[in-house]
Amino acid sequence: METALSGRRIVVLGASSGIGRAVATCALTGGARVLVAARRTDRLREVAAAGDGVAVECDVRDAADRRRLADVAAHELGSVDAFVYMAARVPMVMMVDESPEGWADLFATNASGAFLTFAALRRLLTDNAIVAYAASSGVSAPYHGRGAYTVSKAALDEGVRALRIEHPQLRFTRFVLDAVAGTEAAASDDPVLTAELTREWVRRGRVLDGYLQVDEVGAVLAEMLATMFATGARIDEVALNGPGQPIALPFEMADVVAAVSGFRPDD
Repeated sequence: METALSGRRIVVLGASSGIGRAVATCALTGGARVLVAARRTDRLREVAAAGDGVAVECDVRDAADRRRLADVAAHELGSVDAFVYMAARVPMVMMVDESPEGWADLFATNASGAFLTFAALRRLLTDNAIVAYAASSGVSAPYHGRGAYTVSKAALDEGVRALRIEHPQLRFTRFVLDAVAGTEAAASDDPVLTAELTREWVRRGRVLDGYLQVDEVGAVLAEMLATMFATGARIDEVALNGPGQPIALPFEMADVVAAVSGFRPDD
């Protein structure tokens, strides 16, 4: 069945897991030809097999990898109708405890890596191409343990605004996302630190009793891409929030555990 994604040429960065994987899978099943890129090639091959996909190993922090990504895209796609950047590092660390190396890696992945990968692909982007980035609702409302992450995401936001000015013929979209269950964002969190910070999160209304699931978010974002392709619309920002309500004080720890259980992948 023909869809608005049929025949579109899309690059998804950060496609081996989480929201990037979900978006890429929806685009592939919708008929798009998708170049899926990330560091874990074994997982990328699984995603690419969902349709007309091409898997490319790429670490956005590495200049040679970015050049190879662009070369493969030129060879396999010819030109690019949409570039979707979903790669991210989401550490659980208090800002005073983040190391210089950690700060550098955060910005290299979440901010400058996004801009440098865009620069590598720029020559391949069609007129009116879509360039979509995953933004964070935490930028306007940071919370304990994710401050360094939100700082890097704030840099990404400002960079996207600057790119809009420099490349007015392209459509830059920010997908502003609340916490999403089923990603690997919290998989490496320190459980001791998490337990210490839980009361602050609840006190500030940051723990909900229900969250959007990763596949649901992927489907919505893929549908937004399809809508932009079908209509030519320029959608600067889309905000997706979870269906839950904040868990209030006093709280039962069992309620918190049940609410956030989906943030640690089973595999």
